[in-house]
Amino acid sequence: MKPKSIYQTILGCSLVFIQSVSWAALPEPPDPREVPKLTFEQRIEKMQKMQALSQATMEEKKLYREKLREKLLTLKPEERTQIRKELQARWQSLDPEQREQIHRERVKVMSHLTPEERAEIRHYRQELFGDYTKADPKK
Repeated sequence: MKPKSIYQTILGCSLVFIQSVSWAALPEPPDPREVPKLTFEQRIEKMQKMQALSQATMEEKKLYREKLREKLLTLKPEERTQIRKELQARWQSLDPEQREQIHRERVKVMSHLTPEERAEIRHYRQELFGDYTKADPKK
């Protein structure tokens, strides 16, 4: 091999290694069946782990969302509806301080997304759960 091609090979291998290490730093998307069972403290902890996505590249964020979407698509529509109802019931059972804390954590996560990424997330949610925004009094 020529010195130039050896250098390119080493550079390519190091870039692949760096990329694989950064992907390993991202959290695994949660199992949708387990999310409604999380306690308040576990939910806050999960959301704080999501802060790792703020450091991720656009491709890594998209990969994470695709993995989550695949997990959600494995559920039957009835299961998705049941999970949504369980999450709504859990939200209603929270006191105002807990709701505010969850809201702050969501804002932190969403603030690192581009408008295009937010629109994509909204589209996925509407596709999987229906038009959830109609029930939101803020909209």
